[in-house]
Amino acid sequence: MRTRLLALVCLAAALVAFVGAAVLMLDNISVDLSSTGVKEVASGGGFGCVVAPWDAGVNGDASEPGGEWTPALREEVAAKCYEANLARYNTGRGVAALGVVLLGVAVVVGVRGRSRPARA
Repeated sequence: MRTRLLALVCLAAALVAFVGAAVLMLDNISVDLSSTGVKEVASGGGFGCVVAPWDAGVNGDASEPGGEWTPALREEVAAKCYEANLARYNTGRGVAALGVVLLGVAVVVGVRGRSRPARA
């Protein structure tokens, strides 16, 4: 009974890890430029990144935002977005790896629990 419970807990934790990894890798983020020396900062200081974390991590995409901003601001936003997206992508990869390990543990514990003879 304990092995079955452990397998289910590991399976549930793996599912949570996979969902968390998907959110980390797919959700576009915004970066804060309010502390920089650039004059034309958006209200609140936040710029939405046009590139998803997975695109920055897999393809090395560091596209600049659209709109009528100065070249210096576009380059700074692109650099900060790329840095933030790459960190987020690598974190998502780590969480996905944790999910794979938890899934493996769930399978091993579940199979070993079934192969043991029942105690009398």
